Amino acid sequence: MIVTTLSSCKDYQNQKRISDNYEGINKEISLAFKRVDSLLKIDNSSFWGKKLYGPVMIVEPERRLMYLNENVYDNELNNKKLFYIDTLPKNITLANTSIEWNNKRWAQIQLPLPKSLRRQNILIIHELFHRIQPELGFENIQEPNNKHLDTYNGRLLLKLELEALENAVKSKNKDEKLLFIKDALLFRNKRYKNIDIKKAENLLEINEGLAEYTALILSRMCRKQALEHLIQNKNTSYSNQTFVRSFAYYTVPMYGYILRDIYPNWHNEINRNTNLNDYFLEKFNISIDTIQSIKQIKNIHKYSYSDILNFENKREQKRIKRLNKLYKTYTDSTVFVINFQNMNISFNPNNIVPLENLGTYYPTLIVIDDWGILSVEEGALISTNWDKVIVSKPLKISDTLIEGKSWKLKLNKGWSILRDKENYTLKD
Repeated sequence: MIVTTLSSCKDYQNQKRISDNYEGINKEISLAFKRVDSLLKIDNSSFWGKKLYGPVMIVEPERRLMYLNENVYDNELNNKKLFYIDTLPKNITLANTSIEWNNKRWAQIQLPLPKSLRRQNILIIHELFHRIQPELGFENIQEPNNKHLDTYNGRLLLKLELEALENAVKSKNKDEKLLFIKDALLFRNKRYKNIDIKKAENLLEINEGLAEYTALILSRMCRKQALEHLIQNKNTSYSNQTFVRSFAYYTVPMYGYILRDIYPNWHNEINRNTNLNDYFLEKFNISIDTIQSIKQIKNIHKYSYSDILNFENKREQKRIKRLNKLYKTYTDSTVFVINFQNMNISFNPNNIVPLENLGTYYPTLIVIDDWGILSVEEGALISTNWDKVIVSKPLKISDTLIEGKSWKLKLNKGWSILRDKENYTLKD
């Protein structure tokens, strides 16, 4: 059995010193490629049984200039030592993701890179996992709706779970560690008011949680650094406006990191049909009583219960006011409804707001479709079934550009705007 082990802290520091001494054009890009390549060569495909390192593009948003670790044409691109340079086509959205381009599947990374080398490694390896995701049997994972994680109860229970997990990863006592994990799984299962919630959380954890866990382990931090990273990530997550699309980045890496001490290759037992909650209960040999009162638990272990409760009470009051305003905007006001044709989309997963029976509000958004490019700086609504995007009414209209409050749409040739009763839409 092959097990990917953590590096020593000394090894990691040596790698950093070697990187710092490297000289060349566009040093940061060169070093990012070189560093991740060396990390994944150490893995030698043993972690998932597939080669993770492959085509990567790092893209500068303004000029859409992309730095490639592989050549894509018979003729040479602008070769800058450890990378090639090209321009990202306008019909491809820019995000941290994986994409199909030029007959290859690429990991796409958006500049600027994180300042921390550790976070650079994790980001690139995370997206490299997504690049080979179909080969691992995790293809076609649908976008789940975890709107319950924007509600008071959902957020409260998630934060308590994360607090319990932090205690578990820090604890050196095996029995105490299992008690913390048991509490974490209890908080989690109390969120599952119905099977749909359980399924929705699991879909995101399979999709993003496994990617983040893979990046954590293959970045080869020593144990001290890995623990620091897990706790720092958890603490930083509390400043996110929402957990709807981001919670899996914190839960699975912590459960997985603890579990690997017992079952080093546990991830190889996971497939697209695995329910990770049930899997963790089985592997940790834990049974829980969801009738147990949360107050009983918090009186024993604290878990920052009072602080979390106070914060979430205040947030809930603000959330209700914001929801009322958003509902009014998209139901009582004149709006511009744009139907999707062949949509590519880029957005920030940390600030979206679910709107019951309407869809999801995205404060910032870029959509590329047959009709053109929509750029949103302060708010758009995407319908529940992802067939259209809705923005505020147009304020300026020309043949090639439509502008509203904090959004603009660059129209492709052959498309125009149409007033449809009280609202606007597009026609070709």
